[in-house]
Amino acid sequence: MKNSIKTALVAFVALFTNTFVVAQEVQPTKCDTFKMNLVENVSFYNFDNGQIVQWNTNLDFKLDDNIKVDVALPVYNQATFINSATGVGDVDVTFTLQNVATFGKLSVDLIAGVGIPLGGDYSSSETVFTFGGNIGYEWDSFSLSQTVKYDLVDDYTYVPVLGGFVSDNIFEGITTLKYKASDVFTVAANVGQYYTDGESTITAGPAVAYKLANNIDLHGGVDFILNDDLDAEDMDTVVSFGVGFKF
Repeated sequence: MKNSIKTALVAFVALFTNTFVVAQEVQPTKCDTFKMNLVENVSFYNFDNGQIVQWNTNLDFKLDDNIKVDVALPVYNQATFINSATGVGDVDVTFTLQNVATFGKLSVDLIAGVGIPLGGDYSSSETVFTFGGNIGYEWDSFSLSQTVKYDLVDDYTYVPVLGGFVSDNIFEGITTLKYKASDVFTVAANVGQYYTDGESTITAGPAVAYKLANNIDLHGGVDFILNDDLDAEDMDTVVSFGVGFKF
């Protein structure tokens, strides 16, 4: 059953992509709406007795002004004072329907995704389905967004911010306040909330982004742990940095 679901989902994504390519060739007048970004990010989850490192490759592209697709493949290394292991997670495919509703400067997005396990050391036991949404508001040089997601987990999945493998559904809430200081420099404050059965983590911290060139962005941030209730050891900080390329 697991292999059937995985094969069907991979086939669906391939069919969706091939259909889009053909559509673009038949209707070249719509090609100007296609945008693509590649983001490479590294995150360090620091615990009392070890560390989880996540290398994440994310490719996103816009099919038109309102449909965005993200395809991400994370690689993890979990190290303790005793041993260390590296492996892949799930291929995450996320669809965002942007601006489904707008009220002046307030906008609402809908989110749906699927995590396809690859059989690696940090892959989920079964396919993980995600549903959620985002509310954003902009004024002057500021923007405020609230994203919520709910992951449907069958048996277990790997979530670094919750200390590793978890065996229940997951609720995630991310609040972000951004200030565009200039055309090339942005600062932000983030608050993250993560909950599953009997475990939780709340984080908060600053982040910065710098536009190195028209098609290259640098970003970084640190999150401090306000509260955690984990079966694993306590987490202290999360440090992230990366680079993005626009095509």
